[in-house]
Amino acid sequence: MKSFTLALAVIAMTVGSTPAAAESLTSREVVGWLRQGGDIEKLAKVSINSYFDSMLWANTYVHKVNDIRIYCQPQKLAINGEQAAAMFRKYLDEHPEHLDKPVGFVVLLTLKDTFPCE
Repeated sequence: MKSFTLALAVIAMTVGSTPAAAESLTSREVVGWLRQGGDIEKLAKVSINSYFDSMLWANTYVHKVNDIRIYCQPQKLAINGEQAAAMFRKYLDEHPEHLDKPVGFVVLLTLKDTFPCE
C-alpha cells in the first residue's frame, strides 16, 4: 500500500498541475510503468485514460465552437483505461520515433491515427 501511495503521489505531481510538468513526462516513461505491473501499471492506465478523457473534451469543444473535429471517434464508443493503454502501446509499437515525446502529444496522435476523420 505504501508503494501505491508513493506512486500515486509521483504521478499526480508529474501529470498534474503545470503544462511544463506534464510535458516532462515522456511516453517512454509511461510505457515503462505499464511494463512494471501491479500498482504502477494500474496508475499508468489511469493516467493514460485521463489524457484520453481530456482529448475527448477538447474534441467536443472544438467541434461545438468550430464545427470541426480533431479526431472522429464513433459517438457510442466508450474507451476504458485498459483499452486506452492498449491503443497507446500499439501506437508506440508502430511509431517508436514518438517514445520520447510528451504523453499528451502521443495520446493525440494515437486518437488521430485510430479514429481519422474522413
